[in-house]
Parts: sequence; C-alpha cells; structure tokens
Amino acid sequence: MRLWVWGWTMVWLSALAFGAMAEALIFNGSFQQDADGDGVPDGWTTAGRRDIQQELRRVQDPQRGWVVELRCTRFVAGTPDSHVMLAQVDRVGVQRGQWYRLRLWARSEGVTGVNVALVNRKVWASAGLEDSFSPEERWQPFEFFFQATQDLKPEESRFQIWFTSTGTLWVDDVELEPMPGFRRQWQPALPWEGKGNALPNSSFECGGAGWGCWSPDIPGWGGQVYRLLGQADEQRAFHGQRSWRLSLEPEALPVFYFDYFDPLERPVKA
Repeated sequence: MRLWVWGWTMVWLSALAFGAMAEALIFNGSFQQDADGDGVPDGWTTAGRRDIQQELRRVQDPQRGWVVELRCTRFVAGTPDSHVMLAQVDRVGVQRGQWYRLRLWARSEGVTGVNVALVNRKVWASAGLEDSFSPEERWQPFEFFFQATQDLKPEESRFQIWFTSTGTLWVDDVELEPMPGFRRQWQPALPWEGKGNALPNSSFECGGAGWGCWSPDIPGWGGQVYRLLGQADEQRAFHGQRSWRLSLEPEALPVFYFDYFDPLERPVKA
C-alpha cells in the first residue's frame, strides 16, 4: 500500500465579496419547505428501478434541524437505473463555461460511497458536475467545483445525489452558486522556505489531514481508492504523539468492487 500526498486547490480571484453576488440555483436546499405536508420536501423526489425499496422523507435532526433522509432497505443491481437517488428535476440551469460551487452537508449509515451529478435529462449527458464523496456517520461538509460544459435549461435538467446499496443517507443545506472570476490552479497547499520538512502534517499530529491513498492497479472506470485508509495511532510515535497505522494483513485489506460490464472483486494490494 502506497500513500501519497494529494490535493488541489480551487482559487477564487474575484475582488467582490461572494455573498453579494451569489445566486441560489437549488430549490429548497435547506429542506424546510413541505407545503402539502406529505413528509417529502418540496422540489425533491427519488429515482431508480421500481423493485428497489427506497424512501425519501423530511426529518428533524438534533444537530441541524430539518434535513432530508434517503433510506434503502432493498437494493437490486444490474441495470442502469439501479440506484438510490435524491433528485431535483426541471429546476437547475447553468451556463456553458461558467464555474460553479456546490456545497452540502451529509452523513450516512451503511453507505460507503455517494455520487453527485448535474445532467441534461433530454440527452442524458453530463453538464459538467460529476463527482463523488464518502460521508461518515457524523455530519460533514462537502464542497465541489465544476465548470459547466453546456448551456443547460432548467426544464431539461436533473440534479442528482445517489448511491448503490442499502443504507441511509442524510443531506442538508444543498447550495449551488455561480463563481464569477474563478479559475482552477494546482499549487502547494503551504509555502515552503527551503528548510525543514516540506511535507505538511508529516508526523500526523493533525490526524489524516492532507493525506490520501492512491493505488495504480485498481481496474474499472473509477480507478482510485477515493479515501484515506488506516487510522491515527496514539500508542506508537517516532516523532510527536501520533503515527499513522495501516494494516497489511490479507484479511484486513480493503476490497475493490466494480460491476460494469464485468463484475470485479479484488483486494487492494498496491
């Protein structure tokens, strides 16, 4: 197992305050509105094959107030619509070439990976947003930047958040906003004066911050680990109070699954 420092930074170069220019594109992203009182937040729905048992409802969370809960108790794989999906249809429009920022809060139980996308549902093509994230059991913020690849009319759009298993996903405060004057840059996360250790958080005193995992031999379209494996160890440390522990025992190796076209199941060894 190899560990690599990774990271890229999106830089917003506008001189004006973003709050004054922001335009909310997601309807009822706070899930506060339920005008008909049916328990489903206005403007949101599910999508997926009929024999998948999924339920969407608005619930009260002790930390965040009203949030949306998407629960799947029976999942059926094997078709393009084999997904458990939170969707907003015919509401989100974007302009080609414009940069946007998507922000949301999420947590999950029994769900290891979640996808998010904005698509043109007339031709089923991406509008520029195609990403994934891995929520944990505690609430976490997630942020994505993308450049629209087409002029997408609201009435031809589907904004979607989905996963492909049983489990429960909670989402709150979904915001999609244009970013005028924004451009992407690859750059060091921290300046270095040419002396000392050039690796930030090299002794893991800040946990896994700034670290990720990469494997060159994962097949399939995904092709990446997409998460930091291992855990902080406060019992053994060469420097400071922490180290990072990875178990390389065969029975503890993470397993990679891929099901299109040919199903794959193999341990991640490198």
